[in-house]
Amino acid sequence: MGFGKVKCIFNNTYYMNATILEEDIIKCDSPPLYSTLGDSEYSGVPWFNVSITLNGREMTEQRQRFTYYIDPTIKSIAPFLGPVRGNTTSILRGEGFAQEGVCNMTVRYG
Repeated sequence: MGFGKVKCIFNNTYYMNATILEEDIIKCDSPPLYSTLGDSEYSGVPWFNVSITLNGREMTEQRQRFTYYIDPTIKSIAPFLGPVRGNTTSILRGEGFAQEGVCNMTVRYG
């Protein structure tokens, strides 16, 4: 079965690319955040109802809620350096880490 037309549909309007990661996990690209987009029903945080289509025509009846979030602000990192092998505990201080739309936050060091 080919899944060439898998899309995530935001508010029945914005069709965005989707990637099937596993049988029950799909990763969706989200539409750009403009002030005119989203339902923004809760606390002024923009959000969309999201459905999925596997064939480009029929979409799921069940919807999931997608909520945007503002990038967290990192004010300090300690220690600033560490060994390449890893396993060093880092402490990040800042704001915005526990917003409603944030899940699986990951820190990557370059």
